[in-house]
Amino acid sequence: MKTSRRMFLSIAVAVVTACALCAVAVYAYRPDDLQKLKATKQCPNCDLTGAYLVGMDLDGADLVSASLNNANLSTANLNGANLSYAILAEANLTGAYLDGADLTHANLCYTNLTAANLRYANLTGAILKDTNFGGANLSGAIWIHGHKCKEGSIGQCNI
Repeated sequence: MKTSRRMFLSIAVAVVTACALCAVAVYAYRPDDLQKLKATKQCPNCDLTGAYLVGMDLDGADLVSASLNNANLSTANLNGANLSYAILAEANLTGAYLDGADLTHANLCYTNLTAANLRYANLTGAILKDTNFGGANLSGAIWIHGHKCKEGSIGQCNI
């Protein structure tokens, strides 16, 4: 009886440990990917999950298909950046500069874009479930269905 109890406890500890390790890895970016981005502004397919990129100058960066979920990009300069097919779910882009950025087919679910500048950004095919655009400038942006937002579109795309 003691042997089966010990075996059960050993298995339970192993399962809890494995789950804890997996949970930590979910929000961990790859340090070499972050270094590559900082050095070259070229990081397609990079894993930057949960990275702290506040205020970073990423003007014209290539982040095609990059994983930026849960990343903090508040006030970052992403003007003209290519973020097509990027995963930005639950990212913080408060006050970020995305003027002319390519966000085609990007996953922006639960993303905070409060007060972000999205002038002339391309959001064609982007996934916007529960995305917060409060106070965001969407003037001239291309909306998810290919329609252009009218000048003065703040917080929502006026067609």
